[in-house]
Amino acid sequence: MQNDHPLAPPDLPEAAPSRGSLASVILPRASTLLLDTKAVPWVAFTPHCEAVEFRYIRLDPACGEIICLMRVPSGVRMPPRYQLGRTIVHTIEGQWKFEECDWIAGPGSVVLDPPASVRTPVALGQTGYCITLNVIRGDTVFFACGSDAPIIENWKSAQRRYLAHCELTNIQPADLTVSD
Repeated sequence: MQNDHPLAPPDLPEAAPSRGSLASVILPRASTLLLDTKAVPWVAFTPHCEAVEFRYIRLDPACGEIICLMRVPSGVRMPPRYQLGRTIVHTIEGQWKFEECDWIAGPGSVVLDPPASVRTPVALGQTGYCITLNVIRGDTVFFACGSDAPIIENWKSAQRRYLAHCELTNIQPADLTVSD
């Protein structure tokens, strides 16, 4: 079966399907999706914190999940946020921390942040970027984003931001909500 997703890298061989396993009899067949993240643009976190950029990988309306890369210049403090769902953050490059915690995350570390947490992310260092892979479940409420009212972010607001960026930069958007 060929992967026709617009972000899939071209000409990659596919593994042979498993035959006769119990899982193939009981479970519905689902496709594995390989995405070339370089095919997705970095999108500024407008209008809240334009120095922060996201590369959206998956926006899942079924469970309200966002999977994305986040790039933050060293020294940037993001607005405080209240996370309604679980967040998983894998650090790829640079260092960062939550102001409310005593640890520092660096390349290879994983942070598991529980629901109902209030955190203020800060990218550490003097030069370069902090790049993380994030799995964010549910709504996030940002405070002090240059507005008196809290701002609610979720998969839908991320999709609107991505589509607006694609329109502004004349890029053909991919459907990031496809599940298989």
